[in-house]
Amino acid sequence: MGKLDNSYSLHIIIKNYNIYLLLICLCFGYKSIAQNTTISGKVIYHQETNLAYLYEVDYTLFFNKEQSLYLEKTKKKEAYQEKKEQQATEITRKIIVPRSNTTQQYYHYKDDRFTYREIWFDEPLYVEDNITFDWELIDETKLIGSFLCKKAKTFYRGRIYSAWYALQIPNNYGPWKFRGLPGLILEVEEENSKFRITASKITLDDNINKFETPENRSFLSISEFLVEKDRLNNELLARINSKAAKGSQPLQASSNCEGCKALQLEWYNDKE
Repeated sequence: MGKLDNSYSLHIIIKNYNIYLLLICLCFGYKSIAQNTTISGKVIYHQETNLAYLYEVDYTLFFNKEQSLYLEKTKKKEAYQEKKEQQATEITRKIIVPRSNTTQQYYHYKDDRFTYREIWFDEPLYVEDNITFDWELIDETKLIGSFLCKKAKTFYRGRIYSAWYALQIPNNYGPWKFRGLPGLILEVEEENSKFRITASKITLDDNINKFETPENRSFLSISEFLVEKDRLNNELLARINSKAAKGSQPLQASSNCEGCKALQLEWYNDKE
C-alpha cells in the first residue's frame, strides 16, 4: 500500500505541476497577445465642410502609441472663384481663394501638445493650440467597416459633434483636432451636418512607427493666429477692391454681420 500511496501522490503532483505549467503558458500567452495589440497604422478619411459652400478633401491619419499626424492629401491648385447670391435686399459675394499644393496638417504629441499647419489664403500658418475635449460617452454602437464602434458627443468652439470610436484600436487619437476617447475615432459629424469626417480605409500596421513631424519652428498662439487671419483677410479684400470696376461698392470685412458666425466652423471666445 505504501508504494501505491506514493505512486498516487506522485501522480497528483505531476498532474498539478502540468496544470501549473499550463496556467503559466496561458498567462504568458495572454500577456504576449496584449502587448502585441496593434495600435499603429493609418486611416484614410473623407472630410466635408459645408459652410459657405461644400468643400470636400481626403486626409490620411498616421498614428502610433505616442503621436498622430492628420495630413491633407495633395490637391491640384484650385481656380479663383467668386459667387454672388441675392438674399432679400443684399448681395452676398462668396470668394473661393486659390490654393497651392501646400497641405494642411494636424499633429498630436504624446504629452497632449497639439500643433497644426493651416493654409489661409494660400499662406501657411503654424499654430499651437491647447484643446481639451469633454466627451459624453453614449451607449450606442454601429459597425464602421469591420470595427464595432461606440458613440460619444462633445461641445467644441460653438458646435456640437458626435463621434464614433473603435475600442478594438486602443488609441486615443482621431481626425482633425479630435482626440481623447478610449479608441481610435473613425467618424465625426457636426449636429447640423456642417462638418463631417468619415473613415474610408483602415490599415493597421506595427511598422508605422515614424512619420513626418512638424518643422522645428516657432508657433503662433491662438490669439496671434486670429490677428494674422484678420490681416490676411484685409489684404485679400484690398487686392480684390483694387481690381473692381470704377464706381462699384468696395468689399469690407466684418465679423459682426448677420450670418457671419454661421459661416465659421470654430467660434473663438475672448479668452483665447
